[in-house]
Amino acid sequence: MRLQKDDMPNPTDDQITRLVPTLERRSRATTRSSTEDFRPQRPGIVERVAASRHQLVVGRRGVGKTMLLWRVIEYTEDQGNTAIFIDLEHMRDIPYPDVLLRLLGRVLNAFRRRLPRRNLGLRRRIKRQARSLDRLLREPQSFVHSVVERDSSRRRTGADADLRLRSVAGKAGARHEIERIGEQAEIRSSEFERTKISQLQADAPDIQQLLESVVSALGGWAVLVLDDFYYIPREDQAVVLAYLHQILKGCNIYLKVGGVRHRMRPYDEGDPPRGLLVPQDAAEVSLDLTLENYAAAKAFLEDVLEEICSEADIGLDDLLTYAARDRLVLASGGVARDYLFVVSHALEAASARVGSPQEPRNRITAEDVNRAAPRLREQKDQELALDAGADSQKLRDRFSELVVFCLDTNEVNIFLVEASDLQETAWGQEIEALAELRFVHRIRNLAIQDSAYRGRRFQAFALDLSSYSQSRLERITHILPDEYGRMRSPNLIYTPDLANQRSRERRPVAPESPATESVEEGQPRLFDGNS
Repeated sequence: MRLQKDDMPNPTDDQITRLVPTLERRSRATTRSSTEDFRPQRPGIVERVAASRHQLVVGRRGVGKTMLLWRVIEYTEDQGNTAIFIDLEHMRDIPYPDVLLRLLGRVLNAFRRRLPRRNLGLRRRIKRQARSLDRLLREPQSFVHSVVERDSSRRRTGADADLRLRSVAGKAGARHEIERIGEQAEIRSSEFERTKISQLQADAPDIQQLLESVVSALGGWAVLVLDDFYYIPREDQAVVLAYLHQILKGCNIYLKVGGVRHRMRPYDEGDPPRGLLVPQDAAEVSLDLTLENYAAAKAFLEDVLEEICSEADIGLDDLLTYAARDRLVLASGGVARDYLFVVSHALEAASARVGSPQEPRNRITAEDVNRAAPRLREQKDQELALDAGADSQKLRDRFSELVVFCLDTNEVNIFLVEASDLQETAWGQEIEALAELRFVHRIRNLAIQDSAYRGRRFQAFALDLSSYSQSRLERITHILPDEYGRMRSPNLIYTPDLANQRSRERRPVAPESPATESVEEGQPRLFDGNS
């Protein structure tokens, strides 16, 4: 007799013992040594990012940006070209121009190490330029620059022989003084104020020529990967990229800049504009596989987990109950690292119990996922403080209001925001940031079933499962990503004014039992039952 999906045999303790180390390793894979564990979200993405043009690689934390960029490094080197990887986390919170000086120094030294020893002259030129940048780094933001010129080839007689021209910096520019000196030489000196930024601009042609010579000596072309670029202060990112774009032009060196989209500001529409403009100056490659494409997200995540399970000879259906499979996708929001994190902690609970028909030992149920999800929230809170910086409290306040609006006011996991508000209002941009930080998840674009909203487009979001308490989980109605019709209610539209108004109007009521709306035949309810 063929076993039904939820009648599969449970994994043995020996199998779980083999599974756990691999699961832990894969959930933390962020270094070059673990690139063999990388699985591309779609075919050809490594080759696309490795192409000879500047690119911005964006996506939420945990989607695999760093692993992809390491694979690009390997692919580039396999093709006989040069690749440099620099992690910007080590330069966090360093202001401009010091952050640019440190970055240039690391880039030059990295290229110098790639050059064969026979290129001794070029290696020395790089070393001199790097030392010059290091000296400039130690200078104050502005400093006095002196130029002295001695002319001893002309003899002077009489009164002219005792004159010296001296330039002294003043508020209105350099002023000149004349002093008497010896008869055999004339000394001319001038002093003027110079800034680090002006010196960097003066050095740009020399650095560009140097990099061009380096790539020519190495042969082929080069890739320069800047990972976690959002650690550079947001207000300085465009000017840093503008300088890099300037010195790399014509050098056959291509930037691959990785970061979280809402913390990236690659282009500044100032006067003059600065940075990398998409798509003219650089292409943007997004790694986000969100719940907007639920089927694709589920297939990708389960392929990753199935490969891990195969190393312990465990089938995916043996490890997860049918309801747990869908619940895991929703809990992760489509992010691979979050998915494996929740699997790991849910398995910990499943392996610790004695086991029963409702909650079998060594097999993850939907309730195990519910219990594991809040542990992911702690990690997200820590990353919020790191990624959002001064904006973190505003984002926490906005998220708290969304939780009340959804779970207390509407008793549902979904809310809607008009598409224009996401771009044109400060609170809409905060919701976009919360989506990047994985506190809410994009579901789909839709129209409202009401003539008052005809022609207006809305974005549906789902609260992250980690924001639910167990009591809330039991009493709210959950709308699944593919339940399009149930999302089109005007009551789900969120604005701060509507949230405040409806919160004042709401009266405390006794908790109701979970809703039991019917669904199409063959479509499982994600949150029905414990298995």
